[in-house]
Amino acid sequence: MTESFLEEMRVQLDSRKKDVVELLASEFNAFQATNSNKGRDLVDLASNDFDKQILDVSSALEVKTLNKINAAITRMKNGHYGICAQCGHTIAQDRLKAMPYAVLCVKCKTQRERFIKD
Repeated sequence: MTESFLEEMRVQLDSRKKDVVELLASEFNAFQATNSNKGRDLVDLASNDFDKQILDVSSALEVKTLNKINAAITRMKNGHYGICAQCGHTIAQDRLKAMPYAVLCVKCKTQRERFIKD
C-alpha cells in the first residue's frame, strides 16, 4: 500500500470519526434539551421514552462505528492496516475506500456471511 493511499484513508477515517462524534454530541444535546419532565402529560412522557429508546439504538450503532474507526487508526499506526484479520492477505483498496475500517477482505467477509446464514 502506498503512503499516499494510507494518507487518503487516514484523512477519511479522521473525517468520519469527527462526523460520528459530532452526531453523538448533537443527539445527546437535543435529547437533553427536550427531556424535562416538568409540566408534561403522560403522552409527552411516553413520547420522550420512545425517543430515548431510538436514541439509545442509534447511539449504540454510532459508538460501534466509532470503535471500528479507532481500531482502524490503531492498525494504521501499528502497520497492520489493510491486512485481512482472517487470512492475512491485503484488503483491496476499493474495499477500503468504501469501508475504511474493514478488517476482512471480500473473500473472507463473503465466507463469514455464508457461514452465518447456514
